[in-house]
Amino acid sequence: MTLYPCMSALDCFPTPTESTLRRKLLVISAAPLDQPTTRGLSEIHAIKAAHAPHRHLRIDVVESANIDGFRRALLRHSPTFIHIIMHGNDQGLMFEDELGYARLITHEHLASFFLAHRPRFVMLSACHSTTLAAKLAEGGVAALGFRGAVTAAAALEFARGLHDALAARRSLEFAVEEGRRTAIVHGHVLQAELHLPGPMPSP
Repeated sequence: MTLYPCMSALDCFPTPTESTLRRKLLVISAAPLDQPTTRGLSEIHAIKAAHAPHRHLRIDVVESANIDGFRRALLRHSPTFIHIIMHGNDQGLMFEDELGYARLITHEHLASFFLAHRPRFVMLSACHSTTLAAKLAEGGVAALGFRGAVTAAAALEFARGLHDALAARRSLEFAVEEGRRTAIVHGHVLQAELHLPGPMPSP
C-alpha cells in the first residue's frame, strides 16, 4: 500500500503560503431530471456535518451543475479538495444541460480540467468513475472512484465515513477504509478504488 509522506490527508502537499490560508473543499453535484435520484443533498449534509466541528476547511457547494458552472467553480474557488456527486457511466459523468437534463462529459475532458487546477484529492461519488480517478492519478492528482455501479445509499454512507475520518485528520488510506466500513455496517456493498500518484522521477 502506498502511503502519503505526511501525518494526514489534510496535511499533504503543503504550499509555501498555505499555513496562512484555510484549505478549501469544493462539492459539486448534479441531478438531471431524466436520471434517478442521487441523494446529493443528503451527501452534502453529511460532508458539512463531518467537517463542521473542526473548522480547518472552507466548504463551497455548487448544485445542479452544468459544465460551465463546474468550470467557473474551479476558477473561482481554487479548491484544495473536490467531491463530485453525479451519475456516471464508463464514458464520463452526467452534468446538467441548460434545461436540467443529462449531458455526458467524457472522462478525457473532465481530466483536462481537474489536472489544469491540480487539487490535492478528488472524490468521484459516481458510478463507473474509477477510470477517471486513474487518469487523474496518472497526471499527479490523488483520486478515488467507484468500480461499476454504486447505489445512492451506499455512496452516501461511504462519503459519511470518508469525511468523518478526513476531518479527524487520519490518513487518506485510513479514510477510504473508514468509508468502506461505514457503508458495510449499513448493509451496502461497493468497490471504491483509491488511485495515488506515482513517485516523482529523479531529475
